Amino acid sequence: MSWKKIKAATTLLIALYILFVIYSKIDLSSFQDIFRNIDYLWFWAGMSVFIVSALISSLRYVIILSVKADISLPSSLKLYLAGNSLNIALPSKMGDLSKAVFLKKEGVVGYSEGFSSVIVEKILDVSALSFVMVAGLLFLPVNAFFTRDIKVLFLSVGSAFLAAPLIVYMLGAFKVSVLKRTLPKIDEYFIKFHDFLAGLKRKPRKLASVILLSVLLWFFHVLQVFCFFKSFDGSADAVISFALIPAAIFIGLIPIAFAGIGTRDKALIVLFGWYGYPDYLMAALGVMCTVRYIVPAVFGLPFVIKYMAKDKKLVK
Repeated sequence: MSWKKIKAATTLLIALYILFVIYSKIDLSSFQDIFRNIDYLWFWAGMSVFIVSALISSLRYVIILSVKADISLPSSLKLYLAGNSLNIALPSKMGDLSKAVFLKKEGVVGYSEGFSSVIVEKILDVSALSFVMVAGLLFLPVNAFFTRDIKVLFLSVGSAFLAAPLIVYMLGAFKVSVLKRTLPKIDEYFIKFHDFLAGLKRKPRKLASVILLSVLLWFFHVLQVFCFFKSFDGSADAVISFALIPAAIFIGLIPIAFAGIGTRDKALIVLFGWYGYPDYLMAALGVMCTVRYIVPAVFGLPFVIKYMAKDKKLVK
């Protein structure tokens, strides 16, 4: 058995174990009642955000890729959906890297350019998610559980990731200058990645657009989860939600459980438990957070099949 298969099996087992622990402790009757008494107005409001998020993400990628090549919004949307399908099977949303393969197949850009564009996109995602989390935490009241020290810790970690694009660019500028003088053929992927960042920097309007769209995208991601939260509990607090939902999503990105399932659910239970929300309610919200990944993945399957059918080598 290959290392990749062992790693995938391990992350799946970890996710199943965490879910087993969660559901063995919650009130399953109350958990079921959550779905029986759902407020469908808020639920469908949350479902509609799928369309908005897909369009924003696709438009952002069009702008990012325009540094090297042009791609239409419909083509970018297909890549977005296909990547979401593969994200189900890969940790930390690494399915997005399939865009590099598909772009190469379509003759748009080479592997290194496609790979670099996706890395730029993911760094922007981490930074934007951090911004939304930090902004929410600033308004989050402390209590006996979420103390001032814990709040400072969360803010510090969030601020560090918020500055990720600037740090990467500054370090990259130094490394690229050294590589080009000494070993110009080494580290091609890193150099192409830095070229994308530099290309955006040379075009302030595009840079401002991708930053704005990144923040807007994660605002809608969090808003979607909040809508599902409101559909379960009409008293769901917006301030608490917009601070803690990004933190839970952040924890879910840690590549120890399959697609963040289990770790994200447990984070929701612990974080919102500090503010008095019952574990069965947060377990239900955890289910909807998983649904957020499944829905676009289902719609992306036809595009994955289409892309892979063009080159049988991809399925070997």
